[in-house]
Amino acid sequence: MNPPTPTAARYSPSTDNLRNLLIIRGIALLGQAGVLAWVAFYGDASASLWEVALGLALLGAITLASLWRTTRPWPVADGEFLAQLLLDVVGWTALMYFTGGANNPFISYYVVPLVVSAAVLPWRYTWLVAGASVLAYSLLLYVYVPFPLFTPHAHMGHGDATNIHVLGMWFNFLFSAGLITYFVVRMAATLRRQEERAAAAREDRLRNDQIMAVAGLAAGTAHELGTPLSTMTVLVEELQAADSLPENLRTDCELLAGQLAECKATLARLSRTAELSSIEETRRQSASEFARETLANWSVRRPGTAYEFAAEPDSPEIDVDPTLGQALENLLNNAADTGSQ
Repeated sequence: MNPPTPTAARYSPSTDNLRNLLIIRGIALLGQAGVLAWVAFYGDASASLWEVALGLALLGAITLASLWRTTRPWPVADGEFLAQLLLDVVGWTALMYFTGGANNPFISYYVVPLVVSAAVLPWRYTWLVAGASVLAYSLLLYVYVPFPLFTPHAHMGHGDATNIHVLGMWFNFLFSAGLITYFVVRMAATLRRQEERAAAAREDRLRNDQIMAVAGLAAGTAHELGTPLSTMTVLVEELQAADSLPENLRTDCELLAGQLAECKATLARLSRTAELSSIEETRRQSASEFARETLANWSVRRPGTAYEFAAEPDSPEIDVDPTLGQALENLLNNAADTGSQ
């Protein structure tokens, strides 16, 4: 049975997830410590408890150190989270080994790291945790130190029924591990894809809102500048109509009239760009025609700059974005400024 390949972006467990895992581990260790204390005071005194106490102390120290690590600003990567889950499996296996193996009812804790891995880690890591858990559980069926509280049949002569029960528990865990690893991973991947799509939709809405705001500002600016430009155009035309205007000033007025006309054309294009941006519209145009129009508009603003233009007769058509002409003019301005230095 091959697991699905999630198409969602790679998910990195957060520090909060690691902290929650450590809290779960601490609760489980406290439960084992309670069992150990009960056996020490009320149970069979023949049980060897030093190994269990040492294992609990070691796991407790590692858990406290890991909790301190969660207070640091270092990011929690998938590899570190996987190492903590495998530490759970290995540490719990050691505790189960000294406390009756698969006969210990706390053996079901192996499900916890498996579920956590399926929820927050990529499926490859989850299958690794599942394999380690199943292997550890299987070994504990046969390799363990008898613990009087959980393995009383070890000192009696009737262990067949108990063995069948333990094997049934093992098969139930194996079946549950397969279901959790496969289906929970699929559900987690689906949730991540939904979150990714929701985030993309929010970004699209935000970008559209920004475009609309810029488009509105551009349209308003074009409207506000239109009146003074019209006034200046009328004044220049009156100056040109005067017979007493010197020839050198008439030439300057003609240049000024051309610049004013270009300003009005630029404002018209700005308004059109705002409209197109608001609806995200593009138009098809021949590449040579687009370049020729852009150069013509640019040459009016740079009258002292010489250029040569050559185009193929059958140039392909391109999608012209409202801002493409501005980008090309910026490149031309940079080239002209560099050439004049």
